[in-house]
Formats: sequence, structure tokens, C-alpha cells
Amino acid sequence: MPRKTKKQLILEICDREGLQEISRREVERINARLIEEFGPGGKSSPDYIAKILAEAGKRVLYSSLLVDSGEEEKYAKLFRGVLKFDTLENAEESIKEIGRRYREFIESGDKEGAHYCRKIALKGKDLAKSAAHNPKIDPQKRAEKAEIAQWFTLWLRTPDLFSVWIELRKRSEDFQREFKQNR
Repeated sequence: MPRKTKKQLILEICDREGLQEISRREVERINARLIEEFGPGGKSSPDYIAKILAEAGKRVLYSSLLVDSGEEEKYAKLFRGVLKFDTLENAEESIKEIGRRYREFIESGDKEGAHYCRKIALKGKDLAKSAAHNPKIDPQKRAEKAEIAQWFTLWLRTPDLFSVWIELRKRSEDFQREFKQNR
């Protein structure tokens, strides 16, 4: 019998342990199991584990599991739990919160904080886009993830317009047809 891949084992561990929400602690547990299975070479980056689980449709409570410096750690703590996109409503709230913090950083002249906001939004976009293209995820959920990726993309291009745009988008016929019938 062929040996399991890291990706297969990550998903198996998550299912076997019944993990519903994935935070830093769960990622560390999964990483420990990977090392048990594969030895020291089994260690994976927290970003990789989070990406695999997000693509599988798991709820990843994730701002950045990798911390590069003391400054980065400061922002990581501020954003812990902010990036949520398991539902359209949570994604909207997350993007609005990122936007609120972004404006605060800009107004206070904190360029690094503003950059971190964009980094978090980009990670959200990438994870949502990845989930939208995952054939293992339910088609309706994939459509939601594609919509969410579009929201993050718009925010990254024009953060000041997001709050107005999202209200118009939610009232649009195609949004109502695609998403309101399932609520």
C-alpha cells in the first residue's frame, strides 16, 4: 500500500480528530502528527496546512500563523481571528474590520500596519479563490468562495469604496438570484 501524502494525512487527521475550526493550536497538533508519521522531514509550514484545510472547506481562523519578526508578531496578534470567510456574512464583516483597521493605520501614519492589512486581505483572497476552484467542495460553497474572492479583490483595489460597493452588490439581481435563494 503506497504511503500517504502530507496533504492526505493533514485531511485525515483533521477528520479523525473532528476539528471544526482550525486555529494555531490545531495546526500545531497536525504538524506534530506529520512529524510522527514522516519524521523531521514531515514538518510543514503553518501556511501550507491552513491552505490545505481551507481548500477542503474547513473553517480556518487564521490571520498569519507565520511570524517573521517582532513587528509582524504585533500585527499578527491584532488580527488573530479577524480573517473569517466561511460564510458571506462573516467575509463581509472580516473585510469591513480589515478596512477599519487599515484606515486607522493610514490616519496614524503606520505604513507597516496598513501593509499588514493588505497582506491579510490578499491571503483571504487567495484562500477563497483556492477553495472556489476545489472540486471537492460543494458547488454552492464554491460559488460563495468565488464571490468572496471578488470582494477581497475589490477591497485590495479600492478599500475606500468597499462599504458602498458591497451594499450595491448585495442588492443586485444576480447576487439575489445566486445567493439569497439559499438563505
